[in-house]
Amino acid sequence: MDSSETWVTERRAKSRSLVRIPAKIIFGNRDDSLSCIVIDWSLSGARIELQDAGNCPDDFTLITYGGKSLDCRVVWQRNGTIGVRFV
Repeated sequence: MDSSETWVTERRAKSRSLVRIPAKIIFGNRDDSLSCIVIDWSLSGARIELQDAGNCPDDFTLITYGGKSLDCRVVWQRNGTIGVRFV
């Protein structure tokens, strides 16, 4: 290995699967929503892409295209993408 190579250690307890699932983020007494795309998924959390990540609350309900409903908490946010864990 030369000095330009970098090793990344996977810190997740559960492995993630790449997906592309349309979904909605529901919040504010279920009156407000944001459209989003779930781009990867595991048993413990997901990575979600959305237009306006700055308006996303820290806690919300994720409703997938298939009707699955999951309570989520944001654990990181970067460039229109958020990482959440399921609560």
